[in-house]
Amino acid sequence: GDNQKVPRYWSSPYLEGFPPGQLTDADPDTFWHATVSEEGWMYEGWIMIDLGAGDEQAFRYLRARPRPGQPQQFWKEAQLEGSQDRVSFKVIAQVNQVSPPTAGGWLIWSLDNPYKYRFYRLVMKKPSGIPLAFSDLELLTTLPLVQRLVPWWGDAPGDNRKAPRYWSSPY
Repeated sequence: GDNQKVPRYWSSPYLEGFPPGQLTDADPDTFWHATVSEEGWMYEGWIMIDLGAGDEQAFRYLRARPRPGQPQQFWKEAQLEGSQDRVSFKVIAQVNQVSPPTAGGWLIWSLDNPYKYRFYRLVMKKPSGIPLAFSDLELLTTLPLVQRLVPWWGDAPGDNRKAPRYWSSPY
């Protein structure tokens, strides 16, 4: 059988049917969704991943994809934290989104993070829409190839450039 370790995910309370594991399924149509409290929608939330003992990583990028059709539900201010023991966390980076995203494309933040951590936690505050929800979340050691070759390509507001086409010799 396959003995590969699977990271574990936790989050602040979420709406039934929208657990944190859906942030890693690479399906833009599934998403994590903050729950409703007695006071109303949750305006803050957190997501945590446990990579497992011996599988610590030093991630250099964080990518997140807003919920398609509802990008305004994305966070406004957040911070990424790292820990070895799930008790004491160190702030790695602020990952803020000043203006609400206008589309469901990937957003990327560079991290100045030379340290390997077992636990990573994204703490989100002041979401830009009600309720707090988004589609995908990735921590990366390197950027995907297309993003390294074409760093301007994406869903930036007002960007009317056509997506590039690629050809190659037979392979």
